[in-house]
Amino acid sequence: MKGKKTLAVLLSAAALLAAGKWGLGKLGEKRILFPPQITCQVLLEREPVSAGLLVNQANTGVYQFTCRYGLADGAVTLAERDCWQSYEDTVSRAEYRKFRSLSDKTLTRVQRTGSGYLLIFHGNPAEPVTVMETDGAGNVTFSYDFDGVGTNAVFQSAISGDDGVYALAYLKDTDTLTVTGVDRSGVELLSVGFTYDQLSGEESAEKRMGGFLFDGDNVLIRNGVLYFGAACYSESPGAVIGAYDLSGDASLYYQKLDGAQMAAVRWEEDRFSVLVNRKRFTPLEVHTFSMADFSEQVTLLPLPEEFTACPWYSEGYYLFPSAMTSHRAAVVLDDPAGAPDGLRRVLLAVWDTESGEMVYRCRLTLDADYDIYGLELAS
Repeated sequence: MKGKKTLAVLLSAAALLAAGKWGLGKLGEKRILFPPQITCQVLLEREPVSAGLLVNQANTGVYQFTCRYGLADGAVTLAERDCWQSYEDTVSRAEYRKFRSLSDKTLTRVQRTGSGYLLIFHGNPAEPVTVMETDGAGNVTFSYDFDGVGTNAVFQSAISGDDGVYALAYLKDTDTLTVTGVDRSGVELLSVGFTYDQLSGEESAEKRMGGFLFDGDNVLIRNGVLYFGAACYSESPGAVIGAYDLSGDASLYYQKLDGAQMAAVRWEEDRFSVLVNRKRFTPLEVHTFSMADFSEQVTLLPLPEEFTACPWYSEGYYLFPSAMTSHRAAVVLDDPAGAPDGLRRVLLAVWDTESGEMVYRCRLTLDADYDIYGLELAS
């Protein structure tokens, strides 16, 4: 009898642990709950909005398993509980395991492309960086080892182009960004390097190219031109928008917005748009450029009223995360009103990028042990 009681107690304890570890726990409970519950309070709805929310445990960085939620009709529901987070995109656990098995090196980045995925693998500093392309099912269609990445070079990102695959690396001793491209038979297309002075058209004694952060999602190579919207973390940080003719080895466009945050970039057939946060409680800005002549159109997006109503809130705030579609922009901001102990509250705002009108705003509440680190905006 005693053994049966002990077994019953152990089974009950296991059930409670499972409920805390794997169930949707109550808000504010002082234990790790995974996946957490998220509630939504709709504050403005001029148009319906659907979005995906990526959630991880706070202060844990990348390369971990996270959860994906869906937001629609004012409700947040768990969509996928086992996602793997890289520096670019987030994929399912099954996809991650398949990708990881493709190389003995460490999988560091996964980026969705029009036809599948772009994968980046790193070994020790002396080894080449391996870049693979796959189809939609994760089968390898192309693989290449990019040499020249060692103690003097920092690998920045890889890009899947129409005519091949390109790698960007920063050379420390010459303060040069190099772009190396190969076609899908492994034949080199180009190898070009340029300095900050060549890109900007300015003469500067500072080595500033090393402060640029070229994320794969924020870089495009089309018809021999490198387009980018990069964050700059040099002596004078800001957002940098540029275009460089790789075949002609010449700068086509350069603009730096000092002190601003590059929040998101959207690529289209004949134009591209960047979402910029100048902070200081000023409206967000969508800069749209023609790829033909770099003519520029700027749309202002007013901040949520809850945000501007708290003058004590830091003027150096950052937007994280952000997303853009062909006609909308969305951001997540900390709620300046704060939240009760044990909870976290953020504001999700969505704008029409043609008119600048805010079309949706809500307050999301979740356990304080978690962050919303990614945002996917439905078209």
